[in-house]
Amino acid sequence: PSPGPSLAPSPSPTPEPTAPEVFVPRPQVLDIDFDALIEGEWNATVREIHSFLSASEPSYTNVYTGLFEGKNLIWICAEGFSPWAIDETHTPTLYMLSNSGFVFENFYCPITSASTTGGEFITLTGLMQNTSRQLLAATGSCYMPYGMGNVLNPLGYVSFAYHGGQYTYYGRDRSHPNLGYDYRANGRGLTLDEPGLLPTSDLDVVKNSIADYIDSPPFNVYYMSISAHMYYDFGGGQDICLRYRDEVQDMEGLTEGAKAYIACSMDFDLSLRYLIDALDERGILEDTVLVISPDHYPYALGDADIESLAGGGLDPAFDYEHSTLIIWCAEMDEPVPVDKYCSSSDILPTLLNLFGVDFDSRLFMGRDILSDSPGIAPFRRYSFITELGRYNASSGEFTPAPGAEIPENYVEDTVDRLRRMFQYSIDMVYSDYYSHVFPQD
Repeated sequence: PSPGPSLAPSPSPTPEPTAPEVFVPRPQVLDIDFDALIEGEWNATVREIHSFLSASEPSYTNVYTGLFEGKNLIWICAEGFSPWAIDETHTPTLYMLSNSGFVFENFYCPITSASTTGGEFITLTGLMQNTSRQLLAATGSCYMPYGMGNVLNPLGYVSFAYHGGQYTYYGRDRSHPNLGYDYRANGRGLTLDEPGLLPTSDLDVVKNSIADYIDSPPFNVYYMSISAHMYYDFGGGQDICLRYRDEVQDMEGLTEGAKAYIACSMDFDLSLRYLIDALDERGILEDTVLVISPDHYPYALGDADIESLAGGGLDPAFDYEHSTLIIWCAEMDEPVPVDKYCSSSDILPTLLNLFGVDFDSRLFMGRDILSDSPGIAPFRRYSFITELGRYNASSGEFTPAPGAEIPENYVEDTVDRLRRMFQYSIDMVYSDYYSHVFPQD
């Protein structure tokens, strides 16, 4: 007799392997008809800006696009901050933050003759400045669609900005609300424990502001710090320096000015520790991104002070402005080193990319650092550093990077482009440029 039917299951067909999804970068642009804008514009300066920006190479999305989408943001423009403030013993929080998250090894903070407000302008707008004009204050009467508050508020964020100084100083009472922030300063929306200190304590500012937002995620918070404001001495003119004087006296090899700088940086460091601990206690530390960048290097320090902090061997033409940009989230397991040359004007487009915001990268002078756009560190007198070399405008000398192939007229073309980038940044403010691109009802 024939055998009965088999009880063994029939073998299933082997599934075809699924091809991994291929990431395809796309240009970070919006549907802007620059040709129509140029044709319909009567203002010659605005037409020039249209032409320049439309011809600019956009940045492209990358593997980090949207990495921090939906997270809280605490963004600090740090007064007088530089790598010289980072000391493993005296500023341990800065030390930890600067060696984790994204680690930008070639970040530069170009100083302007407008001091702090110039550094703030570059940082908050993604534009450039090389004049003494108070461009940030002038933005208070402009349409600023890419102010971080204006970007995130429609997504359900609450946005606050704080400063321990005077409410109206540098016109922040106009610029910051216009960027989308509920702005509060010493005595105006911000009640401090020690309001009379010169300068105010950053730790005091954080302690008395954090309740405004910590229980209302998602939040978008901006601080302009103040503890490390000049002057750096123990003679009585800087209360924060005096407060931490005894804790820095053991630092060998430093001048008194250098010690005073570290002392006032300690208060800023403690404010960061307070923030991190409070976020951790609420269980939202991994849901929060902390960004720290300088307004300018501590130019009130003398050369001897700087040499004692940095160990000497600095080139004043470039190295004083070599700084540290911190973009940190506790959720990141390993540091991500980034060696591209970049500067303060690149911060805003980088954050827009990380937070997954649709934007037109051509409308900034900076570019997303994490994209494959060519990197550049520009300086106010048209010196620059790129992967191809460094140009010192004062001496007229270009030093090629080892092994670099330099295109014909590279220096002249780069300087010409920088001249226009600086000038058009000014023109964009005084022409209310974004209102020409995005007409308002």
